[in-house]
Amino acid sequence: MHFADIIMLSATAFCLIFFIIRAAMSLFYIQKGVKTEAAITNCEKTIIKKSNCIDKEDVTANKYSYSYNVGNVSLKGEIAGLYSEDKFSIGDLIEIRYLSDNPAKSRYYPIKDFMQFEIPFLVIGAALVATVLVRIFVWQMWS
Repeated sequence: MHFADIIMLSATAFCLIFFIIRAAMSLFYIQKGVKTEAAITNCEKTIIKKSNCIDKEDVTANKYSYSYNVGNVSLKGEIAGLYSEDKFSIGDLIEIRYLSDNPAKSRYYPIKDFMQFEIPFLVIGAALVATVLVRIFVWQMWS
């Protein structure tokens, strides 16, 4: 096995593990979560520093706060705008899911975010697996 194969297998493993973890979290909230309506209560701009970015440019993201009620208890949650293209105004109503055994844990997770992050990682992982398999097949043919 060549160094390039090890790199490709590592990248494949990363992509597939990322997909599995994110998909599992999403499915967990979809299956176990309770739907409710939440109101956007705050929006603040956050800056992600150059050192954390691929192209070394600062990135500005919106961080939204929301509140929701479970019974007579008012709870709060946050949405990191970097991971969602949705734009909200204070007072907008959104649909979230919270865990029935721990209502303080909630998620806003629209399907388009699933398509934006999980599906590309699955496709990249599958493409890398196919590339490795083709390399192995070609290597065996020429050996």
